[in-house]
Amino acid sequence: MKWAREFTAAAATSASRGSTRAPDGPVSPPVPPVMVVSHFGKRYNKTVAVDDVSLDVLEGEICGLIGPNGAGKTTTMECVQGHRVPDAGAISVLGLDPRRDADALRQRIGVQHQEAQLQKRIKGVGSSRH
Repeated sequence: MKWAREFTAAAATSASRGSTRAPDGPVSPPVPPVMVVSHFGKRYNKTVAVDDVSLDVLEGEICGLIGPNGAGKTTTMECVQGHRVPDAGAISVLGLDPRRDADALRQRIGVQHQEAQLQKRIKGVGSSRH
């Protein structure tokens, strides 16, 4: 367990510098994040759904949005995917702007929404053919 904490701390320090270091090796050049959300905001009429959210996700990282119902998780992901237009801030995914490049972005990412019922409609034989 101690190793996991130290490894996580070292990875976080490396990520904050934007570079990676192999054990006992040289520092690699900075790698741009694959997703950048900067001062993002979204309103529905007078209701503020998301207010000033910023985050970077580096290649190979796993990022999860957690929070109570109504916290803005779905709205955030819909804007990141290009399904909704943000009211404030900037979003970049794989170097693409979801507002401008939504079709190109959707060809490069895969998303499984929690409401999707695809699993109930697929038969075992059909899903194993692909």
